[in-house]
This record gives sequence, structure tokens and C-alpha cells, in this order.
Amino acid sequence: MIPSISRSYLSASLSSGYVATSFALHTKDLL
Repeated sequence: MIPSISRSYLSASLSSGYVATSFALHTKDLL
């Protein structure tokens, strides 16, 4: 069973990585 702290950290890192990836893709499209 995964502790709630590591679960929230994992979800936060996943969401931040998704935001960074989408932001990079949009920036590349603008350039």
C-alpha cells in the first residue's frame, strides 16, 4: 500500500510534468 504522502507527491510530479510538456509543445508551435 502506497502512503498518501508519496501518492500526492507522485500525482503532483505527474501533473507538473504534463504541464511542462504541454507548455513546451505550445511554445514550440508559437516559435
